[in-house]
Amino acid sequence: MTQSKSLTAAQDLNLKNTLTALMNMKIYSIIIGYLILFAIGGMCGWILELFFRRIVHKKWINPGFLNGPFIPLYGFGVVILYFISDLSIAWYYKAILFLVLLTLIEYIAGIIFIKGMHIKLWDYSSRWGNIQGIICPLFSIIWAVIGVAFLFTLYQPFKNIFIWTENNLSFSFFLGIIYGILFIDFCISMKVSVRLRSLSKKAQEVLPFEKLKEYLTAENKKRKEFISRVIPFSTEDLNEKVNSYFSQLKDKAKDLKDKLSK
Repeated sequence: MTQSKSLTAAQDLNLKNTLTALMNMKIYSIIIGYLILFAIGGMCGWILELFFRRIVHKKWINPGFLNGPFIPLYGFGVVILYFISDLSIAWYYKAILFLVLLTLIEYIAGIIFIKGMHIKLWDYSSRWGNIQGIICPLFSIIWAVIGVAFLFTLYQPFKNIFIWTENNLSFSFFLGIIYGILFIDFCISMKVSVRLRSLSKKAQEVLPFEKLKEYLTAENKKRKEFISRVIPFSTEDLNEKVNSYFSQLKDKAKDLKDKLSK
């Protein structure tokens, strides 16, 4: 009888350990799946922004905060799109969640950079109904439309990615290499941002990041600095160029003020 109880206890313990291992494996595969979605979203967002600038502004400009082909905000966006799409609610409720959550993450990201780094990554100041130039109704609607399009076209393929990761967890090794490169790029970009923050505080201005990038790209092009044209902030005389840019902004503001006073 005692031997039978010991055998049952051992079987229960083995079953518990097996279930725990399976649960841990499931959690691990979910994490890997979301990390893959984040990576795909960040890279696809970079491509989208690259061609958007080419079509709208007629210029090839490396978009985003990082040096490499990756925009984290789009990575978070795709993760949110998938998470909402996976919910068991009607599509029109999902559309509302797309609008609200994507607008919220855009606002949070914008505020963090403006308040923390004195940098404005984008500017909707000319758009109707904008709030601090960070969010506006037009782009909130655009995010909702993109979310619905994702739901009906891309959700299932991304769902298949999750299923694939459960059977191919060894891919996490290559994913680790990708995120290692991204981490190095992030550290380099943050170092540049600290320099820009210092210059912005001295000038007592919030730095319009994309406009500065356009200015640096144009200046580097004049000097035939190829690498600096692709990665504008890699230029050696960054401080001098940023200060020159601020001077131009102040001169334009002064000229505008003089015209209005006449």
